[in-house]
Amino acid sequence: MALASAVVWQKADDDDKREQEQERAAAYKGVSATDLDIDGVKTETMAWWSKDGRSVILSAWVDWDEKPKFIRIDSGDQTAKKEIQPLKEGQFPMSFRLEVEVPVKDRYQAVRLVVAVGGSTWKDGSRAPQRTIEFRPDRTATDTETGERLKQKYSHL
Repeated sequence: MALASAVVWQKADDDDKREQEQERAAAYKGVSATDLDIDGVKTETMAWWSKDGRSVILSAWVDWDEKPKFIRIDSGDQTAKKEIQPLKEGQFPMSFRLEVEVPVKDRYQAVRLVVAVGGSTWKDGSRAPQRTIEFRPDRTATDTETGERLKQKYSHL
């Protein structure tokens, strides 16, 4: 009798695990994107999980019209940064996109991105305001400081 009970419990546990895995798979989108306002600069951020589930590309995009002076992103031990110089004669304004790729242990793993942006009043050598965002592959993003769930940028992704 005890053996039969153990088998029933094991089957129920296996069924629960299988159901949880199916729910995770159904929620999986492999992308999360949100807009942030940092130091008066609209910054588009995105996390894109690789098809093999071994890495995530994290990016931040800022339009020239936002007048950023500094942009930096960090995740894990990966960093990308850009100090924006005034346009020289004959140059055309361009948007700025920074990107880092970080490894993950599985395709459902959340990743954090620290985004620092210096707006029009930012001074060289000073610390730029920053936000830390936790992205999840089910198309969700959370501000880690406030706990606020952030609105997704692209509903069609």
